[in-house]
Parts: sequence; C-alpha cells; structure tokens
Amino acid sequence: MGHTGYPVITVCGSSKFRDEILEAVAALTVRGFLVISLGLFGHADLPDYNWDTDATDLKRMLDQMHRQKILMADAVYVVDPGGYTGESTRREINYAADNGKPVYYMSNGALLPGTPAEVIRAVCGTTGTSGTPETGSASSVSSAPGIAARDGVGQGE
Repeated sequence: MGHTGYPVITVCGSSKFRDEILEAVAALTVRGFLVISLGLFGHADLPDYNWDTDATDLKRMLDQMHRQKILMADAVYVVDPGGYTGESTRREINYAADNGKPVYYMSNGALLPGTPAEVIRAVCGTTGTSGTPETGSASSVSSAPGIAARDGVGQGE
C-alpha cells in the first residue's frame, strides 16, 4: 500500500474482549497509527443475539466487512489476551497472512514500537511516501527491531 500519511492497522480479536480491543485501539491511535477496528461488539452490543446459531446474513456480512478491513490495512494487530484466539479470529489471521499482511499479537508483548515511519518501512519495505511497497510477511518483519510478530500464524486457543 502506498502511503502519504499514517500506517493503517486493522485490529482483530474476539468481540468478547471489547475493553482490551478499545484499549489497543486507543494506544495504537496515540502512537500515530490509523486504526480500523470492529464495527460492532456482538457480545456486548447485541447481548440477546445468538451468534452461535446465526442463520442470517448479519454474521456473514460482518465477516466480509472485516476481511475488507484487513485488505485495506498494512498490517493486522491481534488482541489475544492470554494467547486466546477464537475460530473467527483465526480465520481472519489466516486471511491476513494469505494476503501478505504482517500479523502482530498483543500476547507477544508491547504494542507496535517505533515511529509510524519506522513501522511503514518494517511492514511495507518503503519510506511510505510513494511507489508500491514490497509486501512483508509476519516472519519477514519479525526481525525488525522491537516488532513482535509470532511464527505459526493462526496458532491459538
């Protein structure tokens, strides 16, 4: 993704971790990242909705929207308290990896370090000011100083 501004991070994680996700969004935002997050915290926003037996198009639509958010981002940040990732989050992680998006995990430590420009260089292989960046992968950027990626994309539970 060519940049003229801030690096874009899509946050993934179970909607049951609403507070943790909102904390990560705030922390990433004040660090200079343009953050794309969940549009709906199903467990909290729709407490009477049965997500396990959803036979409507709502869950499919939300899943498709989140995949599009992943494609719009330079990288994905997984909010995974205690290393937990549910089935939907694992699908999102695999989708991100399949589309060349680096995946970072909260459980690996601190939020993405460095200035936005440093993260763009580590994630995209450019200064972020012009051109088409090289697409990184979680394993290729895990050696960047201070950036916490996890090998074995999709591990969890």
